[in-house]
Amino acid sequence: MTCRGFYLSNGGYYLALNDYIGTRITGDIYSLGGYKVTVDNTYIKRYSYRGNFNISYDYFKNDEADVADPNRSTNSLSGLPPSQRTAFVTWSHSPVQKPGRGRFTANVRAGSSQHNRVNYNNANNYLTPTFNSTITYQKNIQNTPFSYTATLSQGQNNGGFTADGRPAPTIMRFTLPDLNFAMTQMSLYELFSDNVPTGKWYENFTFGYNVRARNEVSNQVVARRLNNLPVVDGTARDTSFALNFDNLDRLWKNGRKSADHNFTIGLGNYKIFRFFNLTPNVNYRESWFDNKLTYTYDDEQQAVRIDTASFGRVYEYGAGASLNTTVYGTVQFPKSKRVEAIRHTMIPSISYGYRPNFGDESRFGFTQTTQVGIDSLTNQPIFQTLPRFNGNVPSGGLQSSLSMQINNRVEMKVRSRSDSTEAKSEKVSLIDNLNIGGSYNLAADSMRLSNINVSMNTRLFQVFDVNFTSTFSPYQLNPAGDRAIDRYMLEGPGFKLARLTNANLSVRANFNPAARSTNVPPPTNLPGMLNPNDQFLPDYVDFNIPWTLNLDYTIFYAPATGAQTEPNLTQNIGMQGTLNLTDKWKFGYMAGYDFTNQNISNASIDIYRDLHCWEMSIGWRPFGLMRGYNVTINARSALLRDLKLSRNRSGFNR
Repeated sequence: MTCRGFYLSNGGYYLALNDYIGTRITGDIYSLGGYKVTVDNTYIKRYSYRGNFNISYDYFKNDEADVADPNRSTNSLSGLPPSQRTAFVTWSHSPVQKPGRGRFTANVRAGSSQHNRVNYNNANNYLTPTFNSTITYQKNIQNTPFSYTATLSQGQNNGGFTADGRPAPTIMRFTLPDLNFAMTQMSLYELFSDNVPTGKWYENFTFGYNVRARNEVSNQVVARRLNNLPVVDGTARDTSFALNFDNLDRLWKNGRKSADHNFTIGLGNYKIFRFFNLTPNVNYRESWFDNKLTYTYDDEQQAVRIDTASFGRVYEYGAGASLNTTVYGTVQFPKSKRVEAIRHTMIPSISYGYRPNFGDESRFGFTQTTQVGIDSLTNQPIFQTLPRFNGNVPSGGLQSSLSMQINNRVEMKVRSRSDSTEAKSEKVSLIDNLNIGGSYNLAADSMRLSNINVSMNTRLFQVFDVNFTSTFSPYQLNPAGDRAIDRYMLEGPGFKLARLTNANLSVRANFNPAARSTNVPPPTNLPGMLNPNDQFLPDYVDFNIPWTLNLDYTIFYAPATGAQTEPNLTQNIGMQGTLNLTDKWKFGYMAGYDFTNQNISNASIDIYRDLHCWEMSIGWRPFGLMRGYNVTINARSALLRDLKLSRNRSGFNR
């Protein structure tokens, strides 16, 4: 029994319409008067396309007296809304890629905002705040550098409730259309000349172009407000209007139109002093908008008046260069040792980037300084700089930055233990990547040096995957310890280059060689794989792997910055694995422990039994929102996936 009463679920009929389309019509009926009807269509045409179209209609009838009960817990998963009718559509379509042909894809999830809350089947659908849909057509024009993409997209909120307990209004956002046209980067010399390149420096210049035009509409009317400033004819909060044919003109006028142009300019790569690679770069971007804002101050209403023009444009550009080289260092060992050599590869790089101050109002005009009020104490006008566009506007501030980075890799060459003459030695990676980087802003008036980032990852003994990240600050803290000051750590007592701000270490271990080395992908036509919404059904079960054991450990540390703060230390460990008890029985387990809160964060136990043409699975989740159990016996064939007997209890029907 659930909050909807006793029920019969997933009863229906399967209909093969033709050789390409199969339709499954199923329904649910509840003792409190509700029902649900689902039509699921799967289609496939070999070597062409495949897809699935599903439409679901639900009449949810709740006990109105029970809903109105003030003693009813609002935190209960069974705290469902009043009776209502909902519908939801899902559509997925993917083609087989063919040379020279366009590609049409679809991924649609749209419907009533409350549908996935009254039809709870997994935590992801219930908790996801929005659902998004896209329909895309993409084509590369043969024998040309051009390609284009046309996309229709839609997004909506996933239910929720207002402060007085009523269902929140459905907010729909559409992009109709989203057009993209691109030209891949090409050599300017080959584009304008039929001569064979001779290696001249200017022959390395390349050019690429991309434009993206969007028309975004929504039934949400954004409040007419401005950074908490008084606005003439302003509104305090966002509103919405119904989506119907009578409001199509209002929906169109409420939209925003824009176009972004990106120019990719390559200036080539050059060798200098034999060992150094120099790569200069130039970039330019421009955006068009369907509105440009102008501000004036109204003395009578003591508020800012906003006027809108029908077109505006912004742009930004910059230039820079990077220089890098590669340094090798090798240590040889005597032939009597198993370790033959250790090689250290270091790739230092330095780059410089320049970008003007696009916040300069007199030069670019992307912002406007206007009066926004009058100081009540001094009776003097108050001025503020406001943006004139709603979109991708360049940020202000002059940038003249010098970035430095050192990438390291350490490898070891050892003699093989194998007797084979083909493999006398093998390479072992000690450090896959050790990266140290930072930047220095020449245009800043203070605190020019950025934080120093250190990261490292490696794989040890073919078992342990180690990832480490940390951040260091080169500046001292003020006496209170709540902010950095423009004084280097080197200037303080003791020899300190920097202070640690945070560090994170994660270690993952896989102790089963058979599971690590398998390259066979799991099949996609098993019943458990075909129903991802059922969290109790096991994943693909492979009896060829006798056991697996995975361990995960994560630790994060941030030191205290002052007398009033405490260090932040969090630790988590997780374990997951499987074990073949016999040739037909498999046992799976998973658990996690939070050292900070000193509790078990998650746990599950799964038992699987191979019954030849049938299979049995038992799942138990003792903790959390999805705690419960499931016992299922079903046919193994995907064609008979609805032939099953199931008994379960979860957060939805407990």
